[in-house]
Amino acid sequence: TGAGRSARLLQTLGAQRVIGVDHDSNMIQQAKLNEVNGIEFHQIQGEKIPLDDHSVDAAVTAHVFVEMRTKEEMVRAAREIARVLKPGGKLVVISTSPHSVGHDYVSYRYKPKDNLQSGDPITCVVKGDNPFEIDDIYWTEEDYADVLKDAGFARVQVSYPVSSGEGWLEET
Repeated sequence: TGAGRSARLLQTLGAQRVIGVDHDSNMIQQAKLNEVNGIEFHQIQGEKIPLDDHSVDAAVTAHVFVEMRTKEEMVRAAREIARVLKPGGKLVVISTSPHSVGHDYVSYRYKPKDNLQSGDPITCVVKGDNPFEIDDIYWTEEDYADVLKDAGFARVQVSYPVSSGEGWLEET
């Protein structure tokens, strides 16, 4: 859930019940500072999401897999998400495009790095009044597709956002 921004967005888009989960207690505390009625935040202990099997209609991960250090870790996480999804449930993975490294965007940029291979570290610079860096991992589209298939997801589709409107920079 990070600071809860995506959870709040999902609620404004019409989700009737939104549950945010995170391993990091600091992120859960931050999310609860901006808590909105109807959104629950829970800390994950170990590797188990604190929800029952087949209890949610859809799941969204926003910039989660890019922080995972191994494909095996991603498969475990994807399998756990599959466990809590109802049959036919949807998983949306929002992640850093492998094509974004070396490009500058409105709120972040990835430092350029040549000859990237799956699993290589990459550095994201988050812009703003107090810029900071995040150590992420470079994964290809094929890596994401393989992980999701290994976790039991039957159909994997990749979509790129179309840049338009105020606040967007040209995407590659």
